[in-house]
Amino acid sequence: MNQNALMKAWLFNPITGLLALAVVLGATFFSSPQTGSNQQAESPPQVPSIPPFPESGKGTVPEKWEKEAFHDIILEAASRYQVDAALIKAVIRVESSYNPNAVSHKGAMGLMQLMPETARDLGVKNTFNPEDNINGGVRHLKKLMEEFQGDLRLALAAYNAGTRWVKKYQDIPPFRATRRYVKKVFEYYHFYRQEMGRTLNNV
Repeated sequence: MNQNALMKAWLFNPITGLLALAVVLGATFFSSPQTGSNQQAESPPQVPSIPPFPESGKGTVPEKWEKEAFHDIILEAASRYQVDAALIKAVIRVESSYNPNAVSHKGAMGLMQLMPETARDLGVKNTFNPEDNINGGVRHLKKLMEEFQGDLRLALAAYNAGTRWVKKYQDIPPFRATRRYVKKVFEYYHFYRQEMGRTLNNV
């Protein structure tokens, strides 16, 4: 029923007009999409507070991961093995970009990129478990620091390239990747020491 017909029905007979109005409203209601019990309304997508990482490969790190992810585990490992927490953060950042599921093309796995044989020697049962991986990686780094008499440069080079190459050259091996690795770890080490110092000062 169009608008003119509805107005004429209302003018000549109010009751007829009301009935006509009811018919129009009813047709409009039943022609509209239903959101009642028969058809559930779409709920908004759930947005996680920390975006998930891909199953494998190194991904971009959300800022929140940089500041909060695995912080308590890192502090516990730092205290247990007497290794600077800022150094642990730096190694994790360079090794895996804080991706607990990272797998390198050589087969290194997890946050601190442990090779399968290294993880086995360290007694790490699950390299993708953040707590197991961090504790194993820090224990490995501590052994290297002791082996190279506290020379952090050589310890980091050995962590990346292996002890035999460091012993062979009695220095950082002349591998571009290893030299770049040591340089990046020191850069992030400096950054995290400053960041953690600011955090402590703000407590």
